[in-house]
Amino acid sequence: MTSSDRQAKPGKSSRGGDVFIVDNSDADWKVLQYLREWTEIAESFDIATGYFDIGSLVALDGHWQKLDGIRILLGDEVPRRTQQALLAGTNQTAENLDASLEREALHARIVDCVMREVQRRIPNRRRLTLNMEGLQ
Repeated sequence: MTSSDRQAKPGKSSRGGDVFIVDNSDADWKVLQYLREWTEIAESFDIATGYFDIGSLVALDGHWQKLDGIRILLGDEVPRRTQQALLAGTNQTAENLDASLEREALHARIVDCVMREVQRRIPNRRRLTLNMEGLQ
C-alpha cells in the first residue's frame, strides 16, 4: 500500500512513510492486525501479495466494509476456494450488469411506446417533447 493511494478519513491522521511493507514474519505484528488498524483511518487499500486467500477478507469482516475500495494485485499462489470465490463474484457482477442493461433497454422501449401513443392521441397532431432528465 502506498500513502499516495490512501487518503486519511476526516478527523483522523495518518502516520508513516510512503510505502508500507508488512509480512507475517514478526510474531507480534501480523498483517491482519495491521490491516484492521488501517481500516480506521484509510479510505481504500491497494495491496500486492504473492499469496492471497479469501479467508483474509473473512477475517477482516466488519473492518474492510469501512473502506471505499480495495484493490488486490494477486500473485500466482491462489487457493482453489479463492479462485472459485473470485470467479463466482466476477460471474455475478457480469450477470448484474447484463440485467441492468436489459432493464435500461426495456425502459427505453416502454418510454418510446408511451411517447408514440401520447403523440398519436394529441389533438391537432401537435407533437410533445418529453424531457427525460430525472426520470431514471
